[in-house]
Amino acid sequence: MGRTSISFIVHTGCTTGGSSRKSGGERICSSIYLLDRDSLKFIDLEESLLIHGYQKGDGVYYLKPSYVPPQGLVQILNDEQIKMMLDDHKTETECSLYFFARPRELVTDNGSTSRFVSPSSIPLIGHHNSVPGDFDKDDLILHEEYVQQQLREKKKGKEPVIGKEPVMFFQGDSDTEDLYGTNQVDVEVNQAEPHRGKTTQEKELVGKKTNKRKEKDIGQSAEVDYLSDEPNDDTIDFNDEAPIYVHRSRGIEDIIFYESTLRRPHMQVGMLFSNVDLFRAALKNMIINMGREVFKGKNDRNQVSVKCKADNCPWYIYASKLPGEDTFKIKKYVSKHSCGKSHNIAQLDWRWLTNEYMEFFRSDKKWDAHAFQDCVRRDTNVEVSISKAYRARREAYKKVMGDHDLQFKRIQDYAHAVLSANPGSKVFVKCEVSPEPEIRPRFQRLFLSFDAQITGFLGGCRPFIGIDGCHIKLNNGSQILAAQGRDANNNLFPIAFAVVESECTESWTWFLLCLEKAIGKGEEFGGWVFMSDRQKANNLRAWEWLSKVPTKHWCRYMFSSRAKTDLLLNNISETYNSKILGARDEPIITMVEHIRTKMKGDFNNKREGAERDNWQIPPNILKKLEAEKNEARYCKSVCAGRGIWQVSPFGNQYVVDLNKHTCGCRKWDLTGIPCLHAVSAIQGFMQRPESYVDDILTKDAYARTYCGMIYPVPDETQWEKTPFPDVDPPVARTQPGRPKTKRTRASDEPRVQGRSVAKTTIRCSVCKEFGHNSRKHGKDNQSSSSQNRSETCMQERAEKLKGDIRTLFGTCNDISARMNLVDSIQHLGIVHLFQEQIEDALMSIHESEFTSSSLYEVALRFRLLREHGFWVPPDAFNKFKGDDGRFRNEIANDPRGLLSLYNAAHLLIHGEPELEEAITFAREHLKLMSQDNVLNPPLACQVRRALTLPLPRTFKRVETICYMLEYQLEEGNIPILLDLARLDFNLLQHIHLKELKAISEWWKDLYGYMGLSYIRDRTIEGYTWSYMMFYEEGFAFTRMFVAKLIALFQKQSTYYLQEAEWSNQKYKPGFKDQVVLSTKSSAVQLLCVAAMVGWGGTMTTEAFEWVASGNAAVIACAKIGRFMNDIAAFKRGKNKRDVASSVECYMNENGVTSEAAFAKINALVEDEWRSTNQTRLEHRTLLPMVQRIVNFTVSMALFYDDKKDAYTFGTLLREIVESLFVKPVPI
Repeated sequence: MGRTSISFIVHTGCTTGGSSRKSGGERICSSIYLLDRDSLKFIDLEESLLIHGYQKGDGVYYLKPSYVPPQGLVQILNDEQIKMMLDDHKTETECSLYFFARPRELVTDNGSTSRFVSPSSIPLIGHHNSVPGDFDKDDLILHEEYVQQQLREKKKGKEPVIGKEPVMFFQGDSDTEDLYGTNQVDVEVNQAEPHRGKTTQEKELVGKKTNKRKEKDIGQSAEVDYLSDEPNDDTIDFNDEAPIYVHRSRGIEDIIFYESTLRRPHMQVGMLFSNVDLFRAALKNMIINMGREVFKGKNDRNQVSVKCKADNCPWYIYASKLPGEDTFKIKKYVSKHSCGKSHNIAQLDWRWLTNEYMEFFRSDKKWDAHAFQDCVRRDTNVEVSISKAYRARREAYKKVMGDHDLQFKRIQDYAHAVLSANPGSKVFVKCEVSPEPEIRPRFQRLFLSFDAQITGFLGGCRPFIGIDGCHIKLNNGSQILAAQGRDANNNLFPIAFAVVESECTESWTWFLLCLEKAIGKGEEFGGWVFMSDRQKANNLRAWEWLSKVPTKHWCRYMFSSRAKTDLLLNNISETYNSKILGARDEPIITMVEHIRTKMKGDFNNKREGAERDNWQIPPNILKKLEAEKNEARYCKSVCAGRGIWQVSPFGNQYVVDLNKHTCGCRKWDLTGIPCLHAVSAIQGFMQRPESYVDDILTKDAYARTYCGMIYPVPDETQWEKTPFPDVDPPVARTQPGRPKTKRTRASDEPRVQGRSVAKTTIRCSVCKEFGHNSRKHGKDNQSSSSQNRSETCMQERAEKLKGDIRTLFGTCNDISARMNLVDSIQHLGIVHLFQEQIEDALMSIHESEFTSSSLYEVALRFRLLREHGFWVPPDAFNKFKGDDGRFRNEIANDPRGLLSLYNAAHLLIHGEPELEEAITFAREHLKLMSQDNVLNPPLACQVRRALTLPLPRTFKRVETICYMLEYQLEEGNIPILLDLARLDFNLLQHIHLKELKAISEWWKDLYGYMGLSYIRDRTIEGYTWSYMMFYEEGFAFTRMFVAKLIALFQKQSTYYLQEAEWSNQKYKPGFKDQVVLSTKSSAVQLLCVAAMVGWGGTMTTEAFEWVASGNAAVIACAKIGRFMNDIAAFKRGKNKRDVASSVECYMNENGVTSEAAFAKINALVEDEWRSTNQTRLEHRTLLPMVQRIVNFTVSMALFYDDKKDAYTFGTLLREIVESLFVKPVPI
């Protein structure tokens, strides 16, 4: 069987064994990651080869298995050859690739050009285009001749073409001209003799001596910790002359290692590294990729040897420095392991993690350490400690964002760079200068306002400034102070901001003085209008005066009309704070650059948008003006002359002066936008209201605001070094208490929408009770009863009560007492605990002579026996009828008996009109009693519930919750039954809650995997349905199984296709056809079969075949659910593309109203209930299976009764779900 993925080994050069100049071997550039066979395309392969020097048009060949080049090479041109390649490697895990560069010219230092050999002369080999006779083996070594030519020219004193990282091709070479570098190509030298025979010129080509700085640059791609230069105390003495490690480099040609393959290095004997640091980094990556633990042997600047840590494993590598060079060469290498992989690799340290996942941290700066830990485990199959994950994340953050402390050092240079790039800007840096000259100044404050901001505010914004501060996450507790204006479109316009030590009077004074230097005092506008946010320290007297005035009396009446704004809240400042939220946890220069870059983009977008669009009044202003126009129709305006108008809206009267742009309501004065009174006057004057909008709110003002540009600032490597001394970071100040993640809101400020912590009810994870948490569980401040609510104590208590109740069955010799005991157990929801006892009791009741004349007891016996499949004739109630065959009126005075009769009669089957009469008689009298309020609790509550839904059709668990509160009020109640019912309910609820959590997590994973936005999340509803069928403790697997199937069966398509066809054709089928198809599409039969499969070993073959055959009970369940759903959906309203429901089909077919259709469908529902009841009697031997289907059927009423659709609209079930799964019953 073929494999699902394949890896490729890329060969960038090859030699054949036929030449005396060659010692054999092939140069391997690196390996490509695993690629999927099923989805592999030629374009995917090309993209993977790009990092190896491949360019469009280069020839790509693959080597057929068991062949040696040049035989067996097949060119890949398209996806057809890809398929051929995969067919040839069906049983292989690796495939060798060779690619040839098309002809390119290289310009040498003397201006001449060197043209490489074109691969076009090489014929295609293999399969349909094989031309073996024309293939010249000499073509394979043309590159080696080129190399030797370069060496000969160097010996003659000429400089060969040299570069940093050559890409060695199988034939020819590629143009390595770098856009930003020198036009050089490194030349790789083949070593036919041992290294000691190499010439000096050849040595210079392979390993040129470098200074320390260049050496550091070459090896900087990975920090090596585990292979340091420090002496090793635990050095293992490896015998270099041992027979197993005799792989010397004699006769093996040298292969240069390229840093581009550092992450997944492929090592072999003879490979050369520019220095020991690069070798250590490559070795470290290879060890991590292999997943094996190793021992350090020799480890210094001259030689490194490493052996596998596993006993008897032959893996070993040894490399040493070449004489007179920094070049490191692999001398010995045994590549095979005989040991298994390890999950604990010491070389995978925090430094490696930092470098490896740097770009991930750059994309997600808030990557959780635990999620990072899991990601490393999946990627490397190596366990890393959480402390190592935290440290790697911290170091990566420093490299990505910059070091907090180091960025303060060059803050003066950054300020100079900003001023150089943006002349006219205002940048002020304030430091604390020590009198001692040897102590460097310490940073205190930074103010920044770009020239584009200053000119934009002065040229196009209103003389209105909002000021506010916000916290940032520097370790010294600094804060940002900001000033913002409003542009012509009422949007935020940032003017300036500052980083200060804290929000205090001194820092605010300094900030406002700097702001004055930037924008002046605003004399030409009559001064600036400021709005601050709780800055009482700036003007304490103003705060004291204003705080005495209730906020409900604050108004705009005294606002200045110069600002052209009617803001009551400092929303623009809060908007600015939210805009810079992502930058507030970054180091200072990174943060300032983040803010500058964001402003630069905003300025550019708004400037280009204004130039592109043709509006004259900004959209937000125009929207407000249109609203005023709409209201102006209710105004009556009369002209008094000379632009003065009298406007009377809604009984009031205002004076509008069109010359001064004022109105008596002052709204036009304050905002600059004509109010509804002004609009009425303007329209009466036959003018357009747009022409009366203030000039500061026009497109010209908007364009002036954003005419300036915020220019880019170069990075720190290009900053000019200023004569100012380096600056120390401010002293770190730890704020008292836990760091705040959200600001404190004012008492009258509206809260963010969502869940309020103050309204959350605490729940103990031990006893599942509300009012305390697990830490306080069992403490002195809790009552002793709380300790007994732990799960273990509850289970022990429940077991004791079970034994007492089993004993109680033996003491009940009276039939009436036994019936009441069974009825109470059923009603309290603990019938599953006493199945055998109840079966024996009912068998005895059925076989015993019963002569009671009590309507309650007769009806109770009828209901209990029929519910459990025993036949009881309907004439059992004849004793309560008169000679005319009707029920006697005296029983109408027995509400308890009538309720029992009403519930029992609902177990009727087809052909029992006497029970239909009983239902009608009992319902009529119970309704009268309920309306007259003559019933006492708890009977009154039970009657109301029964009239809504009879007891045999209720979901027992929901009924149990209600009955537990009522049972203790009944006469003759048995306390131990109630205690056990409460304990069992809470114990089962704990199990159900765990299952619900698990099924929700399963669906969440499945939903994310499928990625379909239109899939409905119905996990809770699906679980509730399975819970209704199997709520007992031993059916956890069944509940989970059914809940999953409910979620998956939503994609059932067989019957939906027919419904879709009807919908698309707008076809309304006949009523019978619709019922048949909709019953099948409900998937009830599939769910019942799945439930029985999930039941496990207790399911017999007979029972399974009965359920799978689509018996009457299953069909009845499907029809009841479908009918009730159709009625609820019809009441809710039909969607445009919904298929016609049974209600619509019946109305269309018979030409009746919806009420008539409802009556017909409700009658059909009653017929199906009769079929369900009859199944109990006909298949008593299968009663456990029948009862599960009945449980499923009664759930339909829970979801769809009273013409509601609680499955689609889950909020309708919220209270019930909380009662079943969240809130325990009081004990």
